[in-house]
Amino acid sequence: MAQRFQLGDNVKIAIIGAGAAGLIAAKNLRDIGLFQVEVFEELDSVGGTWIYQEDLSTTGYFQSSMYRDLHTNLPKEIMGFLDFPFDDSFDASSFPSHQVVLNYLVSFCRNFRLYELIRFRCFVRNISKLEENGSIRWDVTIYDSRRQQEDKKRYDAVVVCNGHYTKPFIPKIPGSDWFSRPIIHSHFYKTPEPFCKLRVAVLGAGNSGVDISYEIRRVASKVSLCHRKCAVRKTLSDNLEECPTIEYLDKDGKVYLADKSTLQVDVLLLCTGYEYDFPFLDSSCEVSVQDNVVFPVYRHLIHAKYPTMSFVGLPIRILPFPLFDYQTRYLAAVYRGRCELPSCDKMLAEQQQQISLLESKGCKKYYHFFADKQWEYCRELADLADGPTLSCAVQQVYEDAAKFRKKEPEKYRRRKYVIYGKGPKDWRVFENQVDVTL
Repeated sequence: MAQRFQLGDNVKIAIIGAGAAGLIAAKNLRDIGLFQVEVFEELDSVGGTWIYQEDLSTTGYFQSSMYRDLHTNLPKEIMGFLDFPFDDSFDASSFPSHQVVLNYLVSFCRNFRLYELIRFRCFVRNISKLEENGSIRWDVTIYDSRRQQEDKKRYDAVVVCNGHYTKPFIPKIPGSDWFSRPIIHSHFYKTPEPFCKLRVAVLGAGNSGVDISYEIRRVASKVSLCHRKCAVRKTLSDNLEECPTIEYLDKDGKVYLADKSTLQVDVLLLCTGYEYDFPFLDSSCEVSVQDNVVFPVYRHLIHAKYPTMSFVGLPIRILPFPLFDYQTRYLAAVYRGRCELPSCDKMLAEQQQQISLLESKGCKKYYHFFADKQWEYCRELADLADGPTLSCAVQQVYEDAAKFRKKEPEKYRRRKYVIYGKGPKDWRVFENQVDVTL
């Protein structure tokens, strides 16, 4: 049986994090005009993962996985929120630096007057569930580092927007315990200079692995990019090679590969991704992460047992800012009572059915991996929330950029995209002001 899940007027909603997901959640929930929205941010500025950190003085750890010379791997022309274009007024390039993206988020925050909703330097220590008069509410305990004081407040709903690029995934590689060379996760990579004249093995050929490999090869003696999809070693450039994945490590700095060949390295750099992590949720919240799957969530967003808790931004391999926008517009429509939810049992069964299908294919861990599935997902949420749809032009530009990123990993950022309509052919791409659209 479907349930119409409507929150009352003036209910209090806590949003955890003032990154891109938290900001758009704050705007879309605030704009309904019925809810009191409060955002908690650990740092002293908005931006989340787009805040570049070179030292540990602020938090004692790197919250962000940003590195100094990072530029986006998606064209900014398709990155913006639905009501706030990411245009050339921010940067003429289609692939701007992380600082430009941060400037965009700051401008978004100012334009929509979101700063008044945010409490900075507030670290969320604990969230617990409370059953009160037949309703579920949430106790949020925060530490305000400015006042050096702990506070506890009660909310009717909690929207978790803490991102998933903070807790590195460290694979279990045989021999790593006695490997005599440094093993570093890309989360802690900031600049290429420390790798000058070193022999570096990079494990993982996702976007970060490829990007960082090409970056450090400019200073390193040799870079070996190791990953599962590579069958035999091959040279990509003068001092950059592609290799099969790593099988085990020897104590003398020798790395054994899947094809039985070896590498002698000075450092191993892990570009192996991240884990979902919600250390502030206590057991009463009934949230778990198993094999990189967050349970129990409906539509990769809403807690299936307690719909007043939600998680924005769980999907990966996506166009993030627009997807966050669609998720939170839909969430606002649900909390306003405009969209029905299935029963708890049906929401739980739907997730389990999807998981079982992936398990039968041996790929359960890709549950939140969207890629081509993101377009249908966004359009479905747009229909349910009665909002604007994502244009065919945006999808075509996304796919074109992905194709050339794979084909020309060093050169694709030279391309300049122009979108002038919503149709599948309403866009062009230029290199050195020459139209190279296929």
